[in-house]
Parts: sequence; structure tokens; C-alpha cells
Amino acid sequence: MAKTKLLLVTDSARIHTGLAETTRLIFKDLLNRYPDQYEIEQLGWFNFTQVEQVPWNIHTTNVTPKPGGVMEVDNEDRYGQRTFESVLAKVNPDIVWSFGDLWCFDHMLNSPNRNKFRLVVYYTIDGAPYFGSSITPGKSSEWGTKLVKADRIAVCTEFGDKVLHDSCPELKNRKIDVMYHPMDATRFKSFTPEEKLAKRKALYGSQVPVSAFILGWIGRNQFRKQNHKMWEVMHYVKHGDYIECKDCERITIKEWNWSSMEPHKGATYRYEAGYDFKSCWYCKSKNIEQGQPLHDAYLWQHMPKTDPGYNPGLHARMWDVEDRVIQTGSSDGARGLPPEVVAELMGSWDAMLYLSGGEGFGIPAFESLMSGVPVIYSNYSSHADFCKHGGLPVRCDFIPELAFGIHRAIADTGDAVRQILWAYRNRQELYLKGQMGRQFALSKNVTVVADQWHKLFQEMMAKPVALHGSKQVYAQIV
Repeated sequence: MAKTKLLLVTDSARIHTGLAETTRLIFKDLLNRYPDQYEIEQLGWFNFTQVEQVPWNIHTTNVTPKPGGVMEVDNEDRYGQRTFESVLAKVNPDIVWSFGDLWCFDHMLNSPNRNKFRLVVYYTIDGAPYFGSSITPGKSSEWGTKLVKADRIAVCTEFGDKVLHDSCPELKNRKIDVMYHPMDATRFKSFTPEEKLAKRKALYGSQVPVSAFILGWIGRNQFRKQNHKMWEVMHYVKHGDYIECKDCERITIKEWNWSSMEPHKGATYRYEAGYDFKSCWYCKSKNIEQGQPLHDAYLWQHMPKTDPGYNPGLHARMWDVEDRVIQTGSSDGARGLPPEVVAELMGSWDAMLYLSGGEGFGIPAFESLMSGVPVIYSNYSSHADFCKHGGLPVRCDFIPELAFGIHRAIADTGDAVRQILWAYRNRQELYLKGQMGRQFALSKNVTVVADQWHKLFQEMMAKPVALHGSKQVYAQIV
């Protein structure tokens, strides 16, 4: 039986990115377990630093050499817009597998040779709606018109499946496959409370007491992540500037004057004039308790220091939490901690604080569950699909992005404080939540996910390419 020839089009599998790791894990596993069924080549984006080794040939997109031997991506061929057709002709694949955002593979959807290969697109949906810049409800959408040209569509979580079906009328009756990101489970260990203390003694400096309650964060510093919420929430945790209702169990936060960096004397922006914090803002009950400062709660932020996002030092000072926030991460945008050390650091935390505005998957949150560390998370987008198996959801409000109206979550500050207080007061139950999350994460291991892809590829090969006689199913666009 002839082997199925696959052409992978995504980040080079030799580099250290989430797309690259997912590609390595899936296809190395398929080659190991089905060596007689697959032949693989790749058109690799950003194939500059070849750190990892993979058992397939990688074609490189166009690059521009710079002084000192540095290579720079050719933006006109950033995702293979120019090299795809030539590589396609050389490889002549049965199936093209592309992993990225829609704008990374739309040139393949419109390839002049579209009828010569089967195409599966795999990508992330990080918010809703997802119809592009134009929509005729129930009839057509900009992005649905493009996606319908793929033979198969796969997304990373159930959230993406629902959003695509709801947003794009063209996909209403199309099957959309849900394929989780696989994780290298061997890298992530679940530590007992006693083992966490031992890890902290080995990893932490004198700034952080090893017995403290540690919330952690790993990710990029960018608008979509809504990083600013972490400093705000930690302010109320540190200072106890809130009232806690014993009837409806909601938290009413007391406003902080960012300008003078002191508490406002009364209601200012958030509440009606005259509100005096002597009753719950939500249910008006007087059965309340004044908030108490948590003197041993810390936030560890591990993120690149070169991202053009929020100014961490400024925000920490503005919210008066400099002494409660530890910031680590790459200072040059390239070199960071080894993956094994990052996994140990994550495993030493009590919980991850993940108040992101939208995630196409949320790899750090999934890695947290894999480590048995529960997640306090914004209850929106793809990461919420799996965080619910081992975490505490936080209510959200929303703000749309400018171009396409995709909504980003803004976590409710008081509700985030409420969930942190529960976690702080219920350490054993919190630990058990983390263990439940780990069991779910392990159920999405590499073998399980790779076998889902194996089944999908078999189904695709059972059907002919989209060319029947002289009739072309897809329009040729030159």
C-alpha cells in the first residue's frame, strides 16, 4: 500500500514555539507508530534557528540575510505565499496540513492548484464573533466564504467549534473537528504540597517566603491577554480593600485612586454618589465583612520582558503591589529558562491566575493542569473549555476589537478576588481540583490526539481529490 504523503505548512518544527511543538509531537508520534503509512515533508515558517531535530525534510520560506549572519523573514513570503506553489509541485502531496491563523493559510485555500490536493486547516479561535469584516446573518460571511474551500476544518476546542458554526452560515452543516493541543506529559510533574515546598527552597530567592500562597502566570504581555487585571486584582488581595457579602457571596471592591495612589474617600467612578460601603453593592445586604489583607499572597509573572505591552513596573507601582509581584522571563526576546525549569516553577505554585481576554487554546493554562496546578480563569474563549475541569471561573465583561468585532473578556475584579479568597482558604480542596484537572489533561495525551489525526487522514484519503473529470469543484484563482 502506498504511503500517504503529507505536506505540513506551519512554524518550522525545529524551533521553540507552540505551533512547532504541537507539530513535532503529533507527527513524530504518527511516524513512530505508523512508519509504513506516512511520508512527511514540511514548508516551515521562521526556519532560522534549528534547535530541535525532526525526521522529515523542511523547506524554508524566503528570508533576507542581514549583517552579522542574521536572517530576517521576507514578509511577502512570511507564511509561504510565494514558495508554497513550488514546494507543492516538488512534493505532490496527498494532503496539505496547515496550522495557524486564517490569514496564514488563505493563499492555500485560493491556490491555482487547489484541485490537486486535499487540504485540512487547523487553527485557533480566540473569541467571538468570528465572521470577519462583513456578515449577512444566516446567508454569508467573509471568513466562512474562505473556510468552506477546505476539505476539513479542525479547531482546538469545543469553543471554536461552536463559534464557527454560529458565526459562519457557510459552515452550518459542515463537520468541524475538535483536536486538542497534545502535551509532552513527561515534562510536567504533579508535586504534593510537601514537594512544592522543597521545590520552592531550590528555586526561589529570599524575596518570596516558601510558605507563601503563590499565584503564577506564564504568557505574553499583550492587549489580548489583559495582563493589567493581574496587578489590579493583586492590589485588593494585598490591601483587603473590599467588603465581602455573607448573603450573596459577592465582593464589592473599594475604589483606588490611581493618581494619588491612595484609597478614594467615597464612591467615585464605579458606584453611585453617596454609596458608603456599609452594605453589599449587589444585593444591598448589611450582612457583610470588611476585607482583610492577605500578607502572604504573591504573584509570579513569567513573561518576555521585550513585549511591547503593559509596563509591568509602572502598573505594579500604580497598584502598590511591587513587593508582591515577582517578574521573570527573557530579557532579549530569545533566551529563556529551559522548558524543564519552567515546568518545575509552574508546579511549585498553588494556582495559576489566568485572566486572559481570549485564547485560541491557552497552552500555559493546559500545562498548569498537566502539572496538577488549578487555574483561576476568565470564563471565556477556548481555555475555559478545559480549565473548568480543574479550576475556578471568573465572571467577565467584554470589549470588542476594532477591525472585526471579536470580543475580548475583561475579568470582573471582585469576582477574581472572590475566587482567590476561596482558593486561599481551602488549600486541600484547591489541591484536589488541580489533581482533577491533571487527569483531564492526561486524557488528551500525544497518542490520543495523534490517533485522532490518523483517523481524520484516513477519512480524507477515502475520498478523491476535489476534481471529477473536467469539472473543478473549487474555483481557480490565479
